[in-house]
Amino acid sequence: MSALTLEACKEYCVNDRGTPFFGVEYGVECYCGWDTDRYVQRAASEDECDMPCAGDSGQIYGADQRINIFGPEDTPEHVWQGCRTDTDPAGPVLDARSFPSSSMSNELCEV
Repeated sequence: MSALTLEACKEYCVNDRGTPFFGVEYGVECYCGWDTDRYVQRAASEDECDMPCAGDSGQIYGADQRINIFGPEDTPEHVWQGCRTDTDPAGPVLDARSFPSSSMSNELCEV
């Protein structure tokens, strides 16, 4: 895998790390979490998350300081939780953090 996709982020966070939430931001960032920050605000418009995914330009992958969050449901699919702001100086929207890379892979995340 040469670049991150929604599927790769979900695989890494949900399947490999066992976290129920994952989020994508800035086209190349993948975040994992056990919970979401309850105080984080939804973006004023869902259109604020408009950056294409580096690994699949057909997927929307958040934006600068905007994160698309996906969370668990009663089905095998994860459900989009909306476009959220990611500007809180107290910490990230999701409580476990991954890191950005234009050549993200599961192997790279494990380092």
